[in-house]
Amino acid sequence: LSVYDDVNLESLNIDELDKLREEFDFIIGCKNTVSVTIKAFQQSLYTLESLCVNHTPLKVKGLSMLNDDPEILDDVKHWALQNMSLIRTKPEHRILFKLLSTMQALHSYNSNNPHNPHNPTTLEDNENNQESNINDEFSDL
Repeated sequence: LSVYDDVNLESLNIDELDKLREEFDFIIGCKNTVSVTIKAFQQSLYTLESLCVNHTPLKVKGLSMLNDDPEILDDVKHWALQNMSLIRTKPEHRILFKLLSTMQALHSYNSNNPHNPHNPTTLEDNENNQESNINDEFSDL
């Protein structure tokens, strides 16, 4: 968008301003769509890895390391740009995607973190510890 820094908006008529707004919308939309496509690809790799490792006999732990491969990310960007008309996303859809992907990341983190008090395993351990403490307190009865 820096190309437009020297454009005097006050000197443009309504049609020129509309055209400029459409160009901005297209440029920002393309940039954001490529970004969302990359994030969706990365999230899909994490999800695929998790599903395969936890629910199939496939031993693919580490599949998500492809997210660090610049060549595959370039290919994803290239694919996104080639199919821009198919995958162009509205801002409200990008916001929804960000919300859902953050929820998934938090769920994964909270489910796998043994020190998280909201982790079901931790809750069960806490209940067992409390029961054990009560039994220890009243063992002399």
